[in-house]
Amino acid sequence: MKLSLGITPRDYSVSGGASYDADAQAYFTANTSITSAAHKTAINDFYLGLKTDGIYTKIKAMYLPIWGSATSSKWNLVNPLDTDAAFRATFATGFTYSSGGITGNGTSAYIDIYFTPSTAGVSQNSVSAGFYSRTLRSGSNSIRCFGVSQTTPATTFEMRLRNTSDLSFYYANDSNGNSVASTTDSRGFYQLSRTASTSMVRGKNTYVSNTSTSTGLNTIKLYFFALNSSGTITGYETVQSPFFYIGTGLTLTEMNNFKTRIDTLMTYFGINV
Repeated sequence: MKLSLGITPRDYSVSGGASYDADAQAYFTANTSITSAAHKTAINDFYLGLKTDGIYTKIKAMYLPIWGSATSSKWNLVNPLDTDAAFRATFATGFTYSSGGITGNGTSAYIDIYFTPSTAGVSQNSVSAGFYSRTLRSGSNSIRCFGVSQTTPATTFEMRLRNTSDLSFYYANDSNGNSVASTTDSRGFYQLSRTASTSMVRGKNTYVSNTSTSTGLNTIKLYFFALNSSGTITGYETVQSPFFYIGTGLTLTEMNNFKTRIDTLMTYFGINV
């Protein structure tokens, strides 16, 4: 049997002596909490799938915080070094760690991945990000699953899973933002991507394009589970997330393929929504 998009899975019961993709092996070496051969095989297939789809080289940082601690959750799967330059994650106090992901407390928990858009390898018209939410929560105009905003330059890069009007709301290096179709369910895999100066693609599970003019790149750090608003941390997120990423711009096809790969991985771990 083959996984969707043409990746043939290995036998998840295999033990010892397995040969893994070099980037996957680097992650396993760094994250010693992963001891199961079955888990490694599932994650390895995820790496291979992203590479087959042409997505992997566009990702600057991605995280799989399902291992029960800050230490095991900090690793950037693309560059698993314990350094700020490698975009390791540092977790402020207030997170709960579990096999389903990390959960914010809504008052103090945020993640610094040492990612400043203007210097991190993305560009004004080529940037993407995604966030997987496993939690139902009420709407809020203030909560961000990630974000950075400044008045100088007047530009914002952020995502709101659900506003009080039952809309998901997105900014992609712009100053106006855009919403998507009404939703009362904050669960799913949210993504946004900009590959042109006049439009972006965004949505939850299903992704659509809209007119949106880019205005610049932020020169301060982006945070996950909160918004960095000109140096002030606000809008702390409360949902549980087992995966999030940031990178250069993805096409609509690549975003849909990314969702398929994530769904396969989350299903393997029994945490897909």
